[in-house]
Amino acid sequence: MNSQSAHSLLWNACLDAIGWFADLAEIAPNLRKAPVFHPVKPVPLAPGADLEHLRDVSLPELLPLVDAVIAAAPYLHWRQSYSLKDGVAPEFLNAYGYVSFGGPEDAVRLKDRRIFVGYFGEGVEYPPHAHAAEEVYGVIAGEAVFHRLRSLPTRVFPGDTVCFDPWRVHSIDMTPGPLLVLAIWKGQGLGEKPSMSLEAGSP
Repeated sequence: MNSQSAHSLLWNACLDAIGWFADLAEIAPNLRKAPVFHPVKPVPLAPGADLEHLRDVSLPELLPLVDAVIAAAPYLHWRQSYSLKDGVAPEFLNAYGYVSFGGPEDAVRLKDRRIFVGYFGEGVEYPPHAHAAEEVYGVIAGEAVFHRLRSLPTRVFPGDTVCFDPWRVHSIDMTPGPLLVLAIWKGQGLGEKPSMSLEAGSP
């Protein structure tokens, strides 16, 4: 496998998974298979990640995407939006990463949205943050609790979706975890780093 074949595998598996989530399909119409893939330099996932365990905490219908992520992982450009300077815990950085493979500057060029796969390890916490883009999560594997500012927590399982309006402050508690999500951003600020200031978000 190489970078192009890895992105092709992941792209096609994600399109199949998007069709399984009504909320994701609604904001990701007209995506097609076999697009042009632009070169992307591989960057490894955080050392504390355990992708193989995801197969034990998913659904049969979503296992093709889990398997695609596991197979493609060494050839993908894994990213982190934060560092210790942002005040996040070292444990979070050791077991967190995402691949943005569809977007304005990604392997598949999309002008008006970004498509991610995100991994979060067992027991870590994604601190409160907000961003200008509308966001929809589809849970592919694992279990976690999503929090919205001034709203009741929501425990999610494979097959669930969670939606956030622009600038809605939210956080994720990976208890028990781990968590693998397929996420789509749409609207403004597609290339901007999320803000970790609660004042940035809406109630």
